[in-house]
Amino acid sequence: MSVPTTNFPQVRIITNLVRNLLGDEPIAPGFPFIPLTIQSSAGEVTATFGVNPGFIADDQILVSNIPGYNGTFTLDSGSGSQITWQDGSAPSSPGVISQNSTIQGYGTGKKWTDTMLMAFVNSAYRALQRGLKATGSTEFRVAQAFVTIPGLTFLEPSTQVILDFTGLSIDSDANPAPTFDVANPIGSLPTDLLLPRKLWERQTGASYDFERMIDLTNTGGLPSRPQGFTLSNWEWVGDHLAFIGAQQDNDIKIEYDRGLPMVSDGSAQLLVLNSEDYHAYSVASMATKSRGGKNTQEWDAAAEESKEKLINAYTRTQQFTARRSRGFSSRRGVSRRWY
Repeated sequence: MSVPTTNFPQVRIITNLVRNLLGDEPIAPGFPFIPLTIQSSAGEVTATFGVNPGFIADDQILVSNIPGYNGTFTLDSGSGSQITWQDGSAPSSPGVISQNSTIQGYGTGKKWTDTMLMAFVNSAYRALQRGLKATGSTEFRVAQAFVTIPGLTFLEPSTQVILDFTGLSIDSDANPAPTFDVANPIGSLPTDLLLPRKLWERQTGASYDFERMIDLTNTGGLPSRPQGFTLSNWEWVGDHLAFIGAQQDNDIKIEYDRGLPMVSDGSAQLLVLNSEDYHAYSVASMATKSRGGKNTQEWDAAAEESKEKLINAYTRTQQFTARRSRGFSSRRGVSRRWY
């Protein structure tokens, strides 16, 4: 029986802990957001913003300087840049928005709102998943993805093709640098990729089998040489795949360890049980460092200690998981394996 999603820590619990660590007034009205529009229909009020304010259902908000709509309310919903709540006395005509019009959430942060902290939450989440993956955690399964790497317009030994979570790009010391042989190529790493395991390639449009590529991640990195017709090698560096590039378009098949889905708002769950302390300390440290803050060593140490406890707990659980061995194969070189 799987663990109910509600048992996992909610992102808002983490961001509230972080705001307390950072002394960000957890009770008072928070950062003032100016809505683009506000209107009511049958007592339901909808406000739309130009940015995501990070509000979620059941948040309490303070509406100020919008005639007919002012007051304190509890949200029915909050998703992206739009929120709704009930107010039977709200006028049927849209509210007049001015520079003084604001909507603030109680306890949602004067400086460190959920939106500000979300990138740090996801970074800490991915780091924890990498640590758990190193233990062989069964939370992660192998998946596959296919991406086309376009050819380059001319040969240049210093050039590398980069594939990351946002798309394809070229890194080169040459001036001018090579460009892709197609305009605006489409392709990116799958959003759930945690670590690549194996890569294969074949020419785009070909029907023959994919050929295994060589991983140079831990062998000194990619060599500097002119591009051939195949990519041949790959390197995993700083959350992106790097290739020397090729003279033709090639399709690659990526076998990878799949991570848990990233979170986007405070209502989401972080799917690692009992990870509240680790995430809070890790996010607080990253947030402070991003603004030039100092003295984050204690938070870093607390995050690492919490992370080690989680990893040890997962490891002990797996040590008591029953496994049975396969028999020895009669084929040469194949020994007993466990499954």
